[in-house]
Amino acid sequence: MPYQGGEHLPGQAASKTSHIDVIESPLMRDLVTRFERREFEDDQRLAPWFHLDVSGVAPLGNTVASDGSLHKVTSEDGFRELCFVKTARFHLRTSDAAEVDPQFPHPLQIQRLMKDAAIHCNAVFPLRNMALRRSANVRNSVRELIREIITYEHGGIVYKAMKWLMYQGWGPESESPDLGCPHCHEPAGPFPYDADESRCRRCTEPIHITDVLGLHLDIGEDSATETVASAYMAIHEVLLLVAHLYRLWRAGNLDAIDDTLFVKDGPLMFPRQYATLTRRMREMLAYFKDEEGRNIYLVGQEKSGMLFDHLQSQVRHLRQHPDPDWPQVAILSHAYMRDRVQRMPKAQHTYGSRTNYGEKILVRLDASFALALNVPTGVFMKAESAPSSPQDFIGLERIIATLPELVSYLHEGSLVPINLAHGIASLSYYPSGTALQRFSGVDDTALPPGVRLPKHPLDP
Repeated sequence: MPYQGGEHLPGQAASKTSHIDVIESPLMRDLVTRFERREFEDDQRLAPWFHLDVSGVAPLGNTVASDGSLHKVTSEDGFRELCFVKTARFHLRTSDAAEVDPQFPHPLQIQRLMKDAAIHCNAVFPLRNMALRRSANVRNSVRELIREIITYEHGGIVYKAMKWLMYQGWGPESESPDLGCPHCHEPAGPFPYDADESRCRRCTEPIHITDVLGLHLDIGEDSATETVASAYMAIHEVLLLVAHLYRLWRAGNLDAIDDTLFVKDGPLMFPRQYATLTRRMREMLAYFKDEEGRNIYLVGQEKSGMLFDHLQSQVRHLRQHPDPDWPQVAILSHAYMRDRVQRMPKAQHTYGSRTNYGEKILVRLDASFALALNVPTGVFMKAESAPSSPQDFIGLERIIATLPELVSYLHEGSLVPINLAHGIASLSYYPSGTALQRFSGVDDTALPPGVRLPKHPLDP
């Protein structure tokens, strides 16, 4: 690690000649020549593509999409850091999206679509040498910030949706998932139904229902990493979609649920301690399908990573073949994902069993438009050969029938609702980064001893 710049001296620069030792190393030369180049060898390496006939299948009437972005702000001396997070949800009629020119969208038409159709939420997290005035450390600062932001933004719609998800409010009353105490780290047990707060049975310190999300586990006593901000963003994107679903469910508008496509930017998964949310999402999707007879049409689009790279290599090879009937779909089983995409040996647990609430699908709508998607099955399918059929998924045919209405050729594989949500949520390095740098006050000098700021309304 280099020395960082300070008040008087600059930071340490990287060496301009260290690469010579790497290049001249016999071991490095040997290893580089032994790396496998991922190229197609023959047609047997193609994914299991097939034509999915959706003629006569009606597209969904509504589309709700969510997206988010974050921006880290560092003081000029490198001593203090904050991270701003912005998320957005966009709702539009599918027929309105279909009227947008996929290659040359008119700005006034986009402006009309965006009017009164979006909500956005903001958050800020202290990462280094920053803390709330009423909190002793960074961990408690982040815990309090999460509770405060989720509870108060937009009248608490995300907070109510989070409780509905955690307590499985769509069915019989149930407890929250188990959690560990953020103070003493001992098991604290579940919360009773609909509780906002409880106390640890061991240390008696207060615990909030927002602690069940597990974000505090990514935070040390003295500092946090950007991981906690990115995890919050991913969770919040899903909660914004759940909030729209909750509003429809509470109004008894089940027909609207059955006619809405929910689109998330990114995979349908929660890693590590956040897998609690994966279980709740699976249970919710399965309940509506099996008990209510209603499909929650949910899709996640992967725009980078191993699955996206695999899609790009497939598309390059398929261009050498005659055009087939459209659309083309490839359902990727757990075994396929582990062997062909991850290229890992078989493990004790089935691929995605703990973390994923959506299975992997590749879609080609025409010769130049392809998508890497995640679509839920509800209850997780444990077989290595699963999923294998369109019937394994929740509403796959209607999802595929809706996608052509949402196509945008502004970017590779882009969809209109995600484009619009990103336009609201994205934070640029300039001018957004410069403005946030000044707004954050990370370069302000500390208050002199004895000088206090006005009391915050939530301070005890």
